[in-house]
Amino acid sequence: MNTLETDIEISTDGSMKLLAPMPAWLRPGRSHVLLVMADDSEVGPGIEKTANVCGGDACIASTRVPVWSLEQARRLGFTDAELLDNYPSLTGSDLTAAWAYVTSHKVEVEQAIRDNEEA
Repeated sequence: MNTLETDIEISTDGSMKLLAPMPAWLRPGRSHVLLVMADDSEVGPGIEKTANVCGGDACIASTRVPVWSLEQARRLGFTDAELLDNYPSLTGSDLTAAWAYVTSHKVEVEQAIRDNEEA
């Protein structure tokens, strides 16, 4: 079995492009399996997921503050101002990024909240 390890570029429409020339054995008409492994990187503006940091949950970039914990605090009645007082390293734009992430990843955030309530 041949293996190709290379970087790919994924555009906003979901199309992929190899960032290296395609080898001869990887050509149309043959069966191939594509495994895409994402790096530990930003998953949205100001939000990162890093393996082995907070269980791989989405966090505010360059922190160990999980988005789900901010959302849970908000549900418990904390205002943005109170969150910023309790997390002095965060900014208003960090909270804006967190709320945008919550809106676009509802199922993931709900599951993280449930998992951590049960722990």
